[in-house]
Amino acid sequence: MESRGYWRHYHMKPAILYLMLLTLTLSCNSRHTEEHKYTATENTLSKKRFETKELFGTSSDPGNYVLIPHADSVGMWVGNIIDFVDKEHFVSNYVAWCGNDCFTSVFGRYYFEDSSKVVFFTDSIKFSGECRDRPKQTKTGPPVVFYLGDAPSDTLKLNRNRNKTEPGS
Repeated sequence: MESRGYWRHYHMKPAILYLMLLTLTLSCNSRHTEEHKYTATENTLSKKRFETKELFGTSSDPGNYVLIPHADSVGMWVGNIIDFVDKEHFVSNYVAWCGNDCFTSVFGRYYFEDSSKVVFFTDSIKFSGECRDRPKQTKTGPPVVFYLGDAPSDTLKLNRNRNKTEPGS
């Protein structure tokens, strides 16, 4: 006949293991629901769409960008767009009504370090359509820092140099 101590010890191990797994699961899930800790200031780009002359996020040494607010009422528009999907994700892509082009989409993340300093990461680059000279690049390297500045007629500038964002420069 088995003693009571043995039975209690044998059946307590699964209960303790279950509690440990439950605690670990709850702590991991709570991390996914936390607000992004990078954002130190108000995000002025979230849920906005802009036109750009060049596709954003494909260059390892990008220049400056002018962001022109895009009106959805434009109709059959062809060009480069950057969508700030939410407070930390962007999608930059080439759009056209014709299917005979090389369609490039850049997926990435961004955050504000202060009211004008924005850090961008490119997560992936995808190609579709008629792409003959498709770049080999599918992901960029280190984060890229831009400074947000105003430009005439409701446009914004993303500059690599903070001094160029100040008025009169």
